[in-house]
Formats: sequence, structure tokens, C-alpha cells
Amino acid sequence: MQHYFFSFIPLTFTLSLATLGLSAQTPAGGGSTAAKAPAPAHPRPELMAAQSIRPFQQLSAAERDALLARLKQESGAVTAIRSQFTQISKTAMLVKPEISTGTLTFKKPMAFRYEYDNGNIFTLERGSFTYYLPAQKQAGKIDLRRYDRLLGKYADPLGIIDHIGTDFQLLEASRRDDRVRLKLAPGTGSKQGKRGPLSTVTIELTGEPLAIVVLLVEMKNGDTLRLEFASTVLNPPLPDGVFSVKIPLGVVPKESLPSNLNF
Repeated sequence: MQHYFFSFIPLTFTLSLATLGLSAQTPAGGGSTAAKAPAPAHPRPELMAAQSIRPFQQLSAAERDALLARLKQESGAVTAIRSQFTQISKTAMLVKPEISTGTLTFKKPMAFRYEYDNGNIFTLERGSFTYYLPAQKQAGKIDLRRYDRLLGKYADPLGIIDHIGTDFQLLEASRRDDRVRLKLAPGTGSKQGKRGPLSTVTIELTGEPLAIVVLLVEMKNGDTLRLEFASTVLNPPLPDGVFSVKIPLGVVPKESLPSNLNF
């Protein structure tokens, strides 16, 4: 497959595990009741500069360990999530950052639907990755079941915490007012750390309980993907077929992503 495909997949799964594994809220009245997580204070990219004036302060070892334990405990209450997002992509091929918006739906153990406001849809269910790009009249279905072992490490919703010290290393744990930040990298002894395209993942969380509001993925080639989340609903009711895509007649699915992919 194309190199772009292998770059895209870690971004997608890193986003998914970070969103579900580190966005936690105990639903009131039972696990099936939808609960709304706190919205970010500044969901628009142009307002983020105001927040960056005050620097994050490094947590002590005790504070860091308490934060990780809390996140691991709270994440067990989450089985699904739906959130609006703003995506800011920067690559060497782009003259200026590309900004797009959409809705993410995620369900444990690993099913997702990214539906962009421009109509593009990307889904994963039972190892089958499907996309549909209506403006380009292109679609694809790709079998990812052969990556089960890799996804078991890097796409497990709790993996980002359980594998710290082995497959992931924690570079930073810090706080600014009511917001905390974790910066992670693939472990130096892991295959992803040695040969994978992923460099670091920075996650910002806020609220009581903590919910993710910012995710920054940095690749070794300098490309970055920043996502800002708002209007997050935890454990929402999910309609049948939400993780599938209806491809119109006349559009023949490919077994690879298109070389020119615009979100």
C-alpha cells in the first residue's frame, strides 16, 4: 500500500484511543445513560493563542502518578463517545494549514466513524476500514485484520496508559490552571518508536471529571495534526449501521486510499 496510508492509520488510531481512553466521565444513573463532557474554553483555533500565554507547570512525580491512576480508573466508565471536532493539518505538501470540521463517533473496543462536514466519511468496524469521498466519487474498503496485534497495542482504549514505560514513554505531565497536559512518544524499544512514522502525541484535558479538549499528533517527517473537541457526549445511544458506509451504485470501492486525499 501507499506510504500515505500507513501515515494516515497511526493518526486515526492514535486519535481514537486518546479520545476514548482519556475522555472519561461516570454516567449518572447507569452506564447506558448519555453524559455530556465539558466543552473546551476556546474551541476555535484563533483563540488558542490566548491560552498559550500562561505556561504549563510540570507536575511532581506524585501528582503525575495520581493523574495517570485517575485517568485509568475513569476511562472504564466509557464505552462510546460522540464529539464535534476541528482538525488543523500541516504538511509539507500544503501551502497553508488545512482546517476542517466534523463529528467523531467511537465505540469500544475499536469501531469509529469520522464524518466531515464536507461529506467525507471514514469508518472502521470489525477490522474493515471503509471510506467514501462524495465530491471525488471515490470509495474504498481495506481489510485491517492482519494488523490485529499492532492494533491490540496501539488502539486499545487503555493502551496509552497501560503501555507507558514499554510501548509508550511519558515525556511530560504538566498543568495550567484547570487544564492538564500529557506528552507521549512511542517507546524507544518498540517497533513504532524505531521505524514508525509517529513522533509525539500531546493531549490536553480539562473539566471534572477530565475530558480531552486538544490532541496534537506530530509525525517524524514534520507533519502535524491538531484536533480540538467540543460538545462531547459520553456513552450516547448509537443507531444501527453508524459504523458502516452506504456506497452509491456506480462507485467501485478500491483496496487503497486515493493518492490525493482532502479532508
